[in-house]
Amino acid sequence: SAQAFPNLTRLSLENCRVTDRGLCAVGASCAALCELNAAWNGANISDLGVCAVAAGCPRLTLVDVSGSSVSDRGLSILAAGCPGLRRIGLRQCERVSEAG
Repeated sequence: SAQAFPNLTRLSLENCRVTDRGLCAVGASCAALCELNAAWNGANISDLGVCAVAAGCPRLTLVDVSGSSVSDRGLSILAAGCPGLRRIGLRQCERVSEAG
């Protein structure tokens, strides 16, 4: 479980059927996380999970949520919660607009 790794800095959950509930656990347990790949988990990842990660993982510099249902709102909260964010993967995120 993520709780066993409080010093974890990189985590790849790409195409692992992870859900918002899983991202909430990451947000609650991995405060040192710098890189998170949660791509290609489809509609199972939404603003709810991204907001939990933003609240619990302020050191993030890279996040990939390609293929998810994350929207502009989730991106805004992620950017506010993670001021050091340099890269966000958003391929095939249909709920993200050009403005987002």
